[in-house]
Formats: sequence, structure tokens, C-alpha cells
Amino acid sequence: MRALRIKLELQAALFLLLSGAAAPLLAQVTPALGTASPVHLYVCNKGTVPVEVIAAQKNDPILGVIGKLYWDVNGITVSPRECKHVYGTTAGYSAYIGFGLADAKGQWGSGHIAQVPDVGSYDRWFHSQKVLTAAAVALCAQKDATSYRTDGDLPASCTGLKYMTDFSGHLITPDSRYGPLLPVTSALYLEADGQACFDAGSPSPCFYYLNVSPSAGDRELHAAAGTDDGAEDAKADGGDSAGTQVLKALAKAVAEDGQKQAQRQAQVASAAPTGGFVRFKDGCNAFYNDPANTRLSMSDATGWCACLSEQYRKLMTPEEEAKYANDYGRLFHAGIAQPWGYGLSKSDPAWPRLHPAVDTCAR
Repeated sequence: MRALRIKLELQAALFLLLSGAAAPLLAQVTPALGTASPVHLYVCNKGTVPVEVIAAQKNDPILGVIGKLYWDVNGITVSPRECKHVYGTTAGYSAYIGFGLADAKGQWGSGHIAQVPDVGSYDRWFHSQKVLTAAAVALCAQKDATSYRTDGDLPASCTGLKYMTDFSGHLITPDSRYGPLLPVTSALYLEADGQACFDAGSPSPCFYYLNVSPSAGDRELHAAAGTDDGAEDAKADGGDSAGTQVLKALAKAVAEDGQKQAQRQAQVASAAPTGGFVRFKDGCNAFYNDPANTRLSMSDATGWCACLSEQYRKLMTPEEEAKYANDYGRLFHAGIAQPWGYGLSKSDPAWPRLHPAVDTCAR
């Protein structure tokens, strides 16, 4: 269901933009509870020197043991009087945000933010969650542009990194044209999970704007909350307006999310039996569509399967998805989906981790 909501939100955003309704699309939106929205961060440079903005997404193993640790790191230079899209996600992935700049002596290093500006907050797990918070985490970035994915953590020296491949088998490595990776300390953490934004009552992506004022004589960035008006006034990415950048950002976010899904599906397929199901929802739908299981059917089995599938994108390993998809009735319906103590629930060690999604999708 979450995937469907994301698709509808993107369609709505693209429709508004292409129809010329740029102002409502870029208007400030209010986070709310009940849906999940794409999240986008723009940085506007109000200072006198260029600044490299680094967005680093850390992917931890589930419960510390399932899956692997890796980092997705991307950076872009924002010159004075420019506003650029520096991070976007359609799947609720949060990110560390760092800044690199050269001082008056040409020494490149981290930019600092003494006081984190309040760009917004939203309700999450029964408390108010700020979108931006302070976070000092060691990262590795290049001076002008950065893009790579590590297999494992980032070493303090930024040397000896192991890189991962994309779904087509190509290594995602830094571009040597931009020099070596250098240590940078993040300044912020962008919380993206569980956000919901509305514009004039309709679902909308969440847009956030941050102004920084870097100078050669000071590593303090003097950050402040920005507005969509500031981004609209600036021209970036070779003269593109902020509206065009939004369209590109949405397309990029969709492509990156699609790439991750394709990579995962390839892993599930390799773990599934020959000719078996390669998606959890396919095994789920097949179970409820089987005439032999008519008595077990539900009013919206398709929606139920889609919701569970979306929940398990982050909770199940590819091997688990293949296992439960291809033995849905015995292992999932009679195990994970059952209350504790019923069926096979006690015999499956994954029940405490996977069952909460059943309750979420049943609401």
C-alpha cells in the first residue's frame, strides 16, 4: 500500500508541475500522520565560496545481524547564489548531511553548524520529531562531486574502501577526476522515515530548504531555514529553475529506488526455487487466489499482500522473502501471521521481528 501511495504522490506532483502549477507544488507543506511522502532537501548558498554538500545514507543490518552494513554517499557542489537539490528519497531513507569547503589558505575541511535551524517537525512514534538534528559522523567525500557505495563501514583514513555493485554488476566507485576521498564530518541528520505532507489537502512530497552562508575565513555555515521562494529565485544545474530541478529530483529518486528494488529482486530470485515466486506479494496473492483456500480469503487480499510486501522490503532478507513467498501457507499464514502461541508462531525465530507488520497491515 505504501508503494501505491508513493506512486500516486509522484503522479500528483508531476501533474501539477507539468501543468504549470509550480507555486502550489513548491508551497510549504505540513507534515501529517497517516501516509508516507517522498522527502527532498534543497541547499541554497548565500555565502561567498562554494560548498560541497554530502548526503550519506547508512544502511544497517536489521537488528544488527541480518543483512549487511553499507553506505550510499553522494555529494554536489553548490556555488554562491545557487540552490540545488542535495538529497531525495521516495522510500523513507534518512541521511547524514555534511559540508566541505576550502578556507582562505585553500585548506579543504568540514563546515560546521553551531545551531541547527528548525525547518519543520512531524509526529512520529507518539512524539514530535524534528526533520533536521545535529549529527557529527565521520564521512568520506571528494572536493567537487562524490558518488559511491561502500561494502562495510567508512574507515577513518578514507582509504581501502570496498565498493558494491549496482544491479547490472558495475562497481559504484568514486570518480578519479575529482581526486581522493577526504575525511569530512557530518553536521546534520535528515530524518525522512514516516513523513507525510499535504498541500491544500492533497498528498504532496515534503520539501525542505536550508540556507548556508559559507566564507573563506570561517568554517561556520551560519545555517538558517530557507523557503521555496529562495530556491525559485535561484537558477541552478546549468540554468534550470527550481521547478525543473524538482522534476529531475523526482525522476532521480524514482530511478534510484527502482534500482534498489531491482537489485533486491535479483537477490530474491537467486534464493528462490526454479520457477518459484520471486516476490513476497506474488506468493501471498497466489495463496488467497487458490480455490482450495477460499475459506481463508479476505475482503482485500490484494491490498493485504501489497502492504505486507512493502513492510518487508526493509525487514526481510532476500532469502527470507524467497522462503515465505514460496511456502506462504505453511510458514507465513500458519506461522508469522498467527498470534503468539498459535500455529507455528513459536517455532519460527523470525516471528517477533516479522509479525508486527501483520498488525500494521490489518488496521
